[in-house]
Amino acid sequence: MTRYDDVKETANRADVFSSADGAFIPPSGLPRMAPIDYDGDEHHFWRALMQTPVSPPAVRALHDDIVAIVDRHIDAFAANGSANLAKELAEPVPAHVVGMVAGLDVADCGTLREEAIKTFQSIGTPDFADNKNSFDAFVNDQIARRRAEPRDDFLTDLAIGRIGTGTSTTTRSSASSPHSSSEVTTPPLPRWAISSTTSSASPGCGRSSTTAGPGSPP
Repeated sequence: MTRYDDVKETANRADVFSSADGAFIPPSGLPRMAPIDYDGDEHHFWRALMQTPVSPPAVRALHDDIVAIVDRHIDAFAANGSANLAKELAEPVPAHVVGMVAGLDVADCGTLREEAIKTFQSIGTPDFADNKNSFDAFVNDQIARRRAEPRDDFLTDLAIGRIGTGTSTTTRSSASSPHSSSEVTTPPLPRWAISSTTSSASPGCGRSSTTAGPGSPP
């Protein structure tokens, strides 16, 4: 499906093209991920939690940081004289920008990406359970760290309840929430890692850190 009108119609017909049973083909076996695996009002509820950090004014404020991320990736392959731009630039840059928007430093962004890659690439294999537990441990650690030492970032806003205090009724637990309940009343941690699930880890992202992330250029 490539025509704009067809795509728009599909996106707005949850009664026919529902994502509520999961957006993966074939099914991944994962709990539902917000907002992609929800329809209608529930989709809007979860998506609204992520709107502020990706609004046009917020993204414009990150212009210099985004340029630095792109430059870092280009620098990593420039001396080679050639590159697979899809693999080495177009695919990893959005994932690393997502990490920066969420509030991750370079080292944590690298860890996030590695954990996400391992988890999603192991779906349907015996390694999946261990990889998912490792990924969940990373996510829960980020939540605990923000609650113990709040920062001025999106993850802190979610973890300590500065945003997302409304209620969304769900019939099963969401993979995006640190809570498992039929009625979620505490802010979820969105699966920002969904953007980080392809190819191998590459240069680190985001805000400066004294420790380079896995694969980061010096």
